[in-house]
Amino acid sequence: PTLLDAFKTALTSDQTDPAFLAKLLALPLETEIKEHFDVIDVDAIHHSRTALEQSIARELKTELTQVVDNCSQADPASIAQADIALRSLKNQALSYLGSLKDKWSNQLVWSHFSGAANMTDELAAYKILCSIGSEDRDNSTEQFYDKWKSDSLVLDKWFAVQAGSPLPGTLERVQDLTGHPDFSITNPNKTRALVFMFAFYNPINFHRIDGSGYRFIRGLILKLDGINQQVAARLAACFNQWKKYDSNRQALMKKELKAIVSSEGLSKNVYEIVSRALE
Repeated sequence: PTLLDAFKTALTSDQTDPAFLAKLLALPLETEIKEHFDVIDVDAIHHSRTALEQSIARELKTELTQVVDNCSQADPASIAQADIALRSLKNQALSYLGSLKDKWSNQLVWSHFSGAANMTDELAAYKILCSIGSEDRDNSTEQFYDKWKSDSLVLDKWFAVQAGSPLPGTLERVQDLTGHPDFSITNPNKTRALVFMFAFYNPINFHRIDGSGYRFIRGLILKLDGINQQVAARLAACFNQWKKYDSNRQALMKKELKAIVSSEGLSKNVYEIVSRALE
């Protein structure tokens, strides 16, 4: 209740700088929350953060909707600091409303996606749609790709948003995307956008309890080791904190680390990272 009161006061005040308010309203990421625990409970962190986000959205739906409406008046083509701040605040409020995953909020986010007059707003709405449900994700993914497929830098964001989706089935989607015509494992930017995003910033899917996320990344580390040893070594660091997880996940990650370190022809770069992690 105290947090909700503070959020409501901030949302309804006309004295708060929009850029500061956008940062103030942002919940810590799951990858940040885990640093506060001796034993990382992937599922509890994910579900608790989601529940808090949805609770804030339900209780402050009116205030958040008003912020979205007010900030939507900003000039979409302007790069003035004031307009950039308003867009940031609008998209933060829209993200909360999108977490409700009901018909009204889904339509609201979709309208902001389809009606976006700049790539920043379109990308922000696309990210929300990729966390709502499979149909919204698939439709927005297709539309975003059709619009931006000729821009390699924007396609990096397209890959990253899909890899960061908390929805079930994201691992399988990322696996499919490694075979996409616009993806190349020899391109470090594409690899960071898709593979690193999944391994380092999508804990609920990377740390799947069946270990399939670990096996997938182990395979890519070994494949990358023959292409770019430095990139492979950086990717291998995703296993560095394996001892901080529950015993089941520890065993699964340790198994993959041992499989990597015992691989024939392993580079010195990857060997150093993995062997140090196993100590």
